[in-house]
Amino acid sequence: MIVIGFQRASCWQLAWLKCGFRHCFAYRAVGDSWIACDPLSHGIELQLAGHTRTRGLLACLAAVGSTAVACRPTVLLRPLPWLRPFTCVEFCKRLVRCARTDVITPYQLFCELMRVGGRA
Repeated sequence: MIVIGFQRASCWQLAWLKCGFRHCFAYRAVGDSWIACDPLSHGIELQLAGHTRTRGLLACLAAVGSTAVACRPTVLLRPLPWLRPFTCVEFCKRLVRCARTDVITPYQLFCELMRVGGRA
């Protein structure tokens, strides 16, 4: 299971994006723990988030003002497009195996994940 979080970002270049959906990051379940995967402009930050249940993680993200969606990676019938700009959205799309090329903003990713059965 993967949890995608959406949050505000203070970077002025992202002011055109929907408020509350200016950055996205992911938590990936590994055994009994979670790994936080945060794609930043200068690299990817990975942190061990420890043992917690999915509901607890969703509640923690909500408590700090993030919107989160729990979802499972999909089975792809075609390969992912390989030549795409590296953005936080593209990083999260690859984790959940979303092949939609028209999803380019965090809010569009949120809507797509909810459409395919994610739960907030």
